Amino acid sequence: MSRLPVIDSTGQNTHEWLSDIKARFGFDNDHAAYAASRAVLHALRHQLGTDQIAQLGAELPLLLRGVFYEGWNPVSSSAARREHNFIASVRKDLRENLELRNTDQIIRVVLGVIDLYLCRRRKRQNPSLSAPRGPRFLALRKIRNPVTPRAAMCAMVACG
Repeated sequence: MSRLPVIDSTGQNTHEWLSDIKARFGFDNDHAAYAASRAVLHALRHQLGTDQIAQLGAELPLLLRGVFYEGWNPVSSSAARREHNFIASVRKDLRENLELRNTDQIIRVVLGVIDLYLCRRRKRQNPSLSAPRGPRFLALRKIRNPVTPRAAMCAMVACG
């Protein structure tokens, strides 16, 4: 049986992503890292417009792209976006996971990993970009209000 490099690559990328999240949290729980990623990706998706969702989805590793789009209905997304609270959504999705109670930390860690991986990807595609200079999510340090679509899109800014 022959192997498909794209499947091997996305599996490796996803494991690296989850390992980075686990390291930043300081625990060794794959399920919690996956749950945190899923909750933040879904909450982020609810903050974005259809074009922005497509742009971000195209940059995610294949397996995480599937997680990002899971359950998405583009027809109802604009009405849902108006009613959506980013932090409350993450908190609700993780309410069953005792390890993931600090919602602010979860959001910062997962968005930081998204930022890191998107910048690395862009750097590989365009070596003339300068090295990333810290988080692109401007609202992460002091999350008090729901993250706005503008703040959520900061990760999609060029890394230079």
